[in-house]
Amino acid sequence: MDEWLIMRFLVWQISKMSTFRKVQNASVRSPSPAATAFHSFAPGIAFNSTSDGGAEAASYNVARVYTIQQLDSFMEVVDVLPHPYREALRLGLTGLYKLSDKVRKATSALEGLQAHETKKTWPAQLMGCNPLNFQCSAEFEATSGAAEFCSWFEQVNIKYKEQCLKKAIKLKSAEVRTLQEQLSPGIWLDEFQQILKKTFDDGPARETFPVPVPVDSGEARIDYWTDPTVKKVYNQVKVEILYIGHAVIRIAKVKQAVSKEVAAKKQNLKNKADEEMADGTNKPGPSMSMKDIQDLIDKSVATKLKEKANVAAKTSKHGPHKAPYPQQKSGKKAPNAPLTSQKALTLKSNESGGGQKKGKGKRVVSESAPKPKGKRSKQD
Repeated sequence: MDEWLIMRFLVWQISKMSTFRKVQNASVRSPSPAATAFHSFAPGIAFNSTSDGGAEAASYNVARVYTIQQLDSFMEVVDVLPHPYREALRLGLTGLYKLSDKVRKATSALEGLQAHETKKTWPAQLMGCNPLNFQCSAEFEATSGAAEFCSWFEQVNIKYKEQCLKKAIKLKSAEVRTLQEQLSPGIWLDEFQQILKKTFDDGPARETFPVPVPVDSGEARIDYWTDPTVKKVYNQVKVEILYIGHAVIRIAKVKQAVSKEVAAKKQNLKNKADEEMADGTNKPGPSMSMKDIQDLIDKSVATKLKEKANVAAKTSKHGPHKAPYPQQKSGKKAPNAPLTSQKALTLKSNESGGGQKKGKGKRVVSESAPKPKGKRSKQD
């Protein structure tokens, strides 16, 4: 009986290992080194709550949380989650990362509007709002009354732009507050906990293994119990999901800070490259973006190609250009120009032996035509 139970247990373990090996072979991406180091730490909740075990468990928990805080990319944060919770929470963590990026964009737009308000300038949305302009006669436009009306239209337009700018700042401020509230753990943590519980109930909780249970008759009965290890891993993930969510938000914020720093360095480099005028103001100098440089090259190449095309069109239409004759000195006659091919053919045809017929008259015989050689017959 014992041998039979042992054989059944070994068959079950071998089948489980083969299934796990198939899942690993199906993976297209290996975990990052940081995730591998994270999984080398034993879960702290796996230890018993004794004095020594509790201290060791706390030490492991601190090491795991510290490793989570050292992650630098979104994919590394996802890799620290064990299977199958990794795939179940990937979509939720992606949404949290995108939400953090939306906060960054909304904050950047708010700062831009506030800068326009400080500098007394207008954003692109208000640049097209011009004062009303009504066509009037030239005699009326020259009067002071027309100038007063135009001034009133301009003042009303300026007040309208100022009010719209203030409302836009309030709009973006409300958007930033709403997005930041959705980043609080009270919003996304409950959702992640529900996803973890559903994933555990549908997957690891149903993975049972045979356990022999003795009965009164003396024979062992086989029962299938849930693996207690998967329960401990599930409890560990429930504790660490809070730190994982904070790591995703932190990575998005670090990306925002790095983007601002890079933009500031580019602007500083551009200002240094610009020429400084005598009065202290800056004039756009040799600093050009790659797009401006490429546009300049394209325009230059297009101009050259157009010139080449014009020259080729003239050459094909009028024929090759003839070199001019050298200028003759006074008192001397210029040499006769050579006959063109068409004129030469015309003269040659006119000087043919048969001549040309003029109306109904006789044929004109050319004197320069060659005379036939040989004896003439009597018929000729």
